[in-house]
Amino acid sequence: VYHYGLLLDNNPSKAVNESLKTKEQVVDISKKAYLGMGYDVNNMPIMLDLFPRKNKNTHGFCFDIEAGKDARILANLTNTTESINALCHELGHSVYILGTSRELPYPDQTAYPAITEAVAMMMGDLEKREDILKGIVDDETLNKYKKDFKKSEANFINRQVFYIAFEKNMYENPDQNLQQLWHNLKVKYTGASARDNLNNEWATIPHFISHPGYMQNYFRAELIKAQMYKHLHKKLGNITENKNTADYLNNNLFKYGTSIEESELIKKFTGEPLSSKAFCESLT
Repeated sequence: VYHYGLLLDNNPSKAVNESLKTKEQVVDISKKAYLGMGYDVNNMPIMLDLFPRKNKNTHGFCFDIEAGKDARILANLTNTTESINALCHELGHSVYILGTSRELPYPDQTAYPAITEAVAMMMGDLEKREDILKGIVDDETLNKYKKDFKKSEANFINRQVFYIAFEKNMYENPDQNLQQLWHNLKVKYTGASARDNLNNEWATIPHFISHPGYMQNYFRAELIKAQMYKHLHKKLGNITENKNTADYLNNNLFKYGTSIEESELIKKFTGEPLSSKAFCESLT
């Protein structure tokens, strides 16, 4: 199934990838973006296992071991935009748990799944929303890449509805032909051709096995991150160019863990209840 991840020639990411020479450069770009927000990753208690090796888990994730003290990231970075997104994403999870107050009762020293995903996804977007690739990628290529953001956001929501429907149907009837189920739902939700051959593309999505029932968190996180970024940008401007970002996130969101009910925490941080308004605005 390796070929499902190949980029077409007209994909803007392909041109950007040509400017990324090494996997180490991806790490430098990501750490610099966080330093611009006030997070010195090199001097934070974050253990990093970032590059591929034999027999290593091929996924990428963050272990939030202990609030305020210990976060760990496993990744398999290469010199691609996908790897920048991945590292910035996992660092988002890491700074969240490290910003969570250790004064809270132990059960509250964690984060709501959809909110920590929203923060991580917002950080992963920074390569398209802000200027962390400026000077590395030529302006014309970078502008085309950043213009693709709105399209990718709309496609993300479309695909999440598709994934959620697939997983729900899979659990309702696990003995059915999953290739056929995937095909039918892909036609329904993404506009794929009904004449396409059946395949096991669904098996390339590890969450169906490692994090069952988790896909709806990404859907909700997409709405939360849009509302969150809108608030932050209005308050701080480009967050990778404002070192007060770290303190603002730590003091107004991360420190609370789960001590405040999720919907109230979103409202407290952004100033309004969660809605699709900011997300829809981001597409216009």
